Amino acid sequence: FIKEKKKFNFDLKILKNKKIFWPLVCLIGFLFWSGISFLGSADRGIAIYSWLKLVEVIAFIFLLINFSNWQKNFIALSLAGGLQSVLGLWQFATQQVVASKWLGIAAHAVYPLGDAVTETPAGRFLRAYGSLAHPNIFGGFVAIAFFASLFWFQKSKKSWQLIPIFFILLNFVGMFVSFSRSAWIGWLAAFILWFVVNVKVREKRIEVGKITWVTLLLALILILNFWPILNTRISGSGRLEKKSVDQRIEYLSQSKQVIKNNWFLGVGNSNYTYYLYRQDPSHQVYDYQPVHNLFLLIWSELGIVGLVLFVILLAFTCWQIWLTKNWEAGILATVLLPISLVDHYLWTLYVGLIILALVVALAWKKGSQIHLDSH
Repeated sequence: FIKEKKKFNFDLKILKNKKIFWPLVCLIGFLFWSGISFLGSADRGIAIYSWLKLVEVIAFIFLLINFSNWQKNFIALSLAGGLQSVLGLWQFATQQVVASKWLGIAAHAVYPLGDAVTETPAGRFLRAYGSLAHPNIFGGFVAIAFFASLFWFQKSKKSWQLIPIFFILLNFVGMFVSFSRSAWIGWLAAFILWFVVNVKVREKRIEVGKITWVTLLLALILILNFWPILNTRISGSGRLEKKSVDQRIEYLSQSKQVIKNNWFLGVGNSNYTYYLYRQDPSHQVYDYQPVHNLFLLIWSELGIVGLVLFVILLAFTCWQIWLTKNWEAGILATVLLPISLVDHYLWTLYVGLIILALVVALAWKKGSQIHLDSH
């Protein structure tokens, strides 16, 4: 930072760029609307806190656009995913998550109720958490880290390519032991996009072939060794799998009622579960869950105006990706799309907001004429 402090000046020319101006207006509008949502919130303290967190995330987007070296970002994401994957592999091997007050990790095991496990005829198996709150979040993060490792590999000198290849494989295994179906689907869609985009370039075909075959071979080994668990997760035939699906359907039904009663203003930022409790306080505290759909949750909390602004912002981002052929951002966005439709952590948890901010900033970097090697 000391070496670069002379460069640490926000370039106001970004506001004159037509490709980035309207997305910024939309972003500011979304921030303003989410800020005033506390006026109708049952718990204004939570709403204000969540809004300040959103302000921080948007500031993070601006920092990434203006002052970030994306090649280094990909390496950092790859290494972070690798550390998470090592932790997740150890957890899956020992079938326990050891609590740590220093890392903010709660204890998890095979048999306590509420912990994320998969039931098979052979018994219960704990899914890997990493240092995160749930295996789905862990799986989504290391899926992003997998592609960060892939981008690192493609930009590395041949003499150094074994290092990113190691992290590609490590992050893939970490994603596998999360047993997160949303992460798997997002990864598969993104990998197909990466393959299609790169196989068209003759110079890249050998590298694409190597990565594809190595990844498929590793996937085959894992599938053969853990087929009973995998089959339960894919088929959804287990008791816990059916319960998970039923709960998600129930959450969708709850959100429809919340939206029906608060379709314009919403219930306030991060007030969704508190609203459910106020409507019916007879349930156990763990029964109050956000709807597992990013768009329905934003509509429930910020109303139709907040949802429209958010969708427009995403549309601008996708259009920017298409115009600039920024396939790195497109691939990462493809990972997040299935996750956003079946989970809520991209909005409710800080780590999810940061992941979303990374993809948005990467998508906008070319539109603001800031390239990977500009710093």
